[in-house]
Formats: sequence, C-alpha cells, structure tokens
Amino acid sequence: MTSAAHLSHSQLVVRRFMRHRLGIFGAVMTLLIYLVAAFVEFLAPHVPDTYRAKDVYAPPQGVHWILDGPDGRRFQPHVYSLRSTTDYNTGQRVFEEDPDRVIELGFLVRGDSYKFWGLVSANLHFIGPK
Repeated sequence: MTSAAHLSHSQLVVRRFMRHRLGIFGAVMTLLIYLVAAFVEFLAPHVPDTYRAKDVYAPPQGVHWILDGPDGRRFQPHVYSLRSTTDYNTGQRVFEEDPDRVIELGFLVRGDSYKFWGLVSANLHFIGPK
C-alpha cells in the first residue's frame, strides 16, 4: 500500500471517497440515470409523439409474467388490453383489463421509428408489443 505522504491531492480525495459507501451508491445511481437518459429512445416502447386518443386517461399497466393458455402455463411477459367505460354516477372514464385480449411483449422488437441521438434512424426497442 502506498504511503499517504506520496499521494497527490486528487489521489487522496479519491481514496477518501472510495471509503464512503453512500457516496459510491450515489455515484453509481447518477451514472445509471445518465445511461438511461443517453439511450432513452431505445429503452422506451414508443416514441413520445405517439398519440392514442382512447388511451389519454388510461392508468399505467402492470406487466404480467406468466401466461395461462391451452398449453398450460408459460413464461411470457404480457399486458391485457384495456376496456373503457363511463361511470354514469361520476361521469368519469373507468378502465378495466380485458383478459380475453392479451398483448404479448417481447425484448428487442421493432416498433416506432426514431432518430437515435438525432443522427441515425432506427426502430429497434428494448421492450415492446410483439
């Protein structure tokens, strides 16, 4: 181990920082946030310009991982289509999952076109509907 007397100021700061667990955790989280921001077009299932009038007030959907089918149960990420009805007492739209209409999800799927970093046209998304 090198003596602290022979280290530069920067090396001393890095050594001290590496002992601070919460600081390391914060640095890793900040790096992850920057990575997600850099690759947001690829990670998002749709481009932000996509507008679906019937889904404007729909709540976020939870992903289901096990699909029950005629072949039995299998691992298949999916969501159920949403049905909207109007509650006549309150006048609000109510969304319910429709278990008869399954939308299977896949990894590395083709979807909406986007310009990656504004330079390269692409349509590959990390996750999206098959």
